[in-house]
Formats: sequence, structure tokens, C-alpha cells
Amino acid sequence: ALHVLPAIPSRWRSLSFDGIHLPGGFVIGADVDRGRLRRVRVRSARGGVLRLACGGAAVRDLATSPGQE
Repeated sequence: ALHVLPAIPSRWRSLSFDGIHLPGGFVIGADVDRGRLRRVRVRSARGGVLRLACGGAAVRDLATSPGQE
């Protein structure tokens, strides 16, 4: 499973990233505002299932179609 920012250092008040390529044709990005994970973006080139946990939350299976955002 992919764990997106499971722990955010207190000095990271604001953060944004995009375009991180993962195995399986997925591309992710995320936004942190006021020290909290606010948004995670997933794009899928080929479709499939990505096991994902965000900000320390439980792991979920995210089913995608080719080209889905």
C-alpha cells in the first residue's frame, strides 16, 4: 500500500507536490495546508487498483479506469 504523508513534521505548514510516478501507471500529488493533509490527487494511465492510505488513515483500495483522475 502507498502511505501518503503518514506523519507531517510540524514545520511543514504548507506543502504541495504533483507528478510523482508510481509503479502500475499511477501519478500522485498532494496538498498540505496549516499542517494538515487536505487533498490527494491520483491519475491512472492504465487503470487498476491502488492500495492507498492518506495522512495515517486506514488503507483503502482505489479502483480506477484508464485516464481517470
